[in-house]
Amino acid sequence: MADPRALRSSSNRTRAVYRVLSGVIQRVYAFVLIAVILWASYSAIAYLVGSLLIPAETPSQVRDVPRKLDKRALFERREDWAGLAAVERPRAPLAHYHQIDTWFQSDAFNDCTRSGCHSPAPHDRFKETRAFLNMHATALHCGVCHFEAGPPDDTAAMPLTWYDLQTGAADEPPALLIAYAQIEAALAQREPLDRAARDQLADLLETAAERGADPGLARAVGHFRAAASRADDPLTLLRTLRARVQRAFRGTYGTKLAVRSTDGRALLGHPTSEEAVAAYLSRVDDLDAAEREERIAAIHTRRRETPLACAACHAPDARRIDWEALGYSRSRISELQGPLLFQMIEHIRDGRPFVFPQLGQPAPQ
Repeated sequence: MADPRALRSSSNRTRAVYRVLSGVIQRVYAFVLIAVILWASYSAIAYLVGSLLIPAETPSQVRDVPRKLDKRALFERREDWAGLAAVERPRAPLAHYHQIDTWFQSDAFNDCTRSGCHSPAPHDRFKETRAFLNMHATALHCGVCHFEAGPPDDTAAMPLTWYDLQTGAADEPPALLIAYAQIEAALAQREPLDRAARDQLADLLETAAERGADPGLARAVGHFRAAASRADDPLTLLRTLRARVQRAFRGTYGTKLAVRSTDGRALLGHPTSEEAVAAYLSRVDDLDAAEREERIAAIHTRRRETPLACAACHAPDARRIDWEALGYSRSRISELQGPLLFQMIEHIRDGRPFVFPQLGQPAPQ
């Protein structure tokens, strides 16, 4: 039989050990709790004091958003600036008169800009018209307005071609324009598209969204695919899609118009001017006025004496661009050749009063 005294002694030792461990645990817990409270209090007070008294440094992705559309800004990735990557259709740099509502697509094959001679938005001499002129740089190569091309009397169409911004090769009309023509035709006929036509249209617009880096257009196409088969009013859905396509017109084709050379390629710079460009840039800071003009003339081997005016392409009877051959729908051609736009620009250029046109109202006089 076990000794009762030994059992009581063992039990007392167990209780003593338990009391000691319990005390230690309580003290450790209290210490940890005090430490957590002190750390939380310090952090809260430090954050409060710091946020109120010490201004936080602006993140570089926001601070360094470019304010001038120079060559470096154009060829940087849009994702490098948080202020641009965070929005669907970011504005161009803030320094430009009349904000361009889309970011330029990089054109790595325009010799006028990649040589370092001209900026991607080169028109800056007259603030009254530079915004309208620079908007053309999103869809046209400089040579369309500034190269000698076609008949000298400006009465016939210039030889033009689309060219791919990623390869510089001659290209077909943009998928966006082809899709828009299909939408316009369907709405004019007031007939809903069948399954095959809807799929073809959606495929074209997905290609356009990819080439134009336009996530908003891609989402609109996804909605169209999902809703078209069960829409109560398919024509209304098509009108909504047309409005979204119209927002993507400028600068999101993934291709531009350029003068077409005799071999069918896009003419992306003045022919045989490479040596003249290099010679000019090597001494640009040391040239006097006469030498500067002489070297500039040697570079611009196909320069027009006077750039094309607005009316050469946008007047109702203009013939310099064969819009239909380039993939434009009849309704889009009517918009581009309507008198209101170019009349307004000419009024600005000439310093005359102008008013914005009102839809459904007579043209302003």
